[in-house]
Amino acid sequence: MFLASYCDLEGRTTGAFTNSNAGSFVGDDEIALLTKVEMADDRHADTEVGYLLSALGGWVGAVVGRDSAGTQFAVVMQHGPVGAEADLSTMADQALEAVAGLIVVEHYWLDLMELVSHYMVHGAGIVEPKSLGMVPLLHGLISEMAGYEPAEYIERFPSGCAYPDRDHQCEGSVVNDVLRAWQDGQQSYRPGPEA
Repeated sequence: MFLASYCDLEGRTTGAFTNSNAGSFVGDDEIALLTKVEMADDRHADTEVGYLLSALGGWVGAVVGRDSAGTQFAVVMQHGPVGAEADLSTMADQALEAVAGLIVVEHYWLDLMELVSHYMVHGAGIVEPKSLGMVPLLHGLISEMAGYEPAEYIERFPSGCAYPDRDHQCEGSVVNDVLRAWQDGQQSYRPGPEA
């Protein structure tokens, strides 16, 4: 899985957030800032990350989990136009200051072409991934952490339905369908970066 490998994650995903109001910028000039944080066991990860996101501009999504040593982690995703890296970093730092108890492990920068390459390697060919923009591709990484195949995500993104061949309460968004199924135990989690 791309996100697990890129951000050095291992363990189990326990939650996810998506921002359905996040919009992509026009053109190839998008950049994403992925911030990996850890928190103590006495913290409720979903609550802490939810609070962080409420203070964070440009957020797209987040994945929450627990590694094999029992440490809680989260990867928070922001995006903006190329050239706004300093602004994204400042927004992240200010939001992190507002949430006591989160420890920044690492910041990772990701450009649109790195994401497109990931999807192309995994067989995405029905829809050109680059045409979707940064936000849908980042949401696809969240779907992948919940066990959904990248090529299926790209293929089904235009329809807004992750499971066209089965009866389900369609959320009108592939990532939201996947997360609903994952929370209901109908979507398999695949642990580890190579799974």
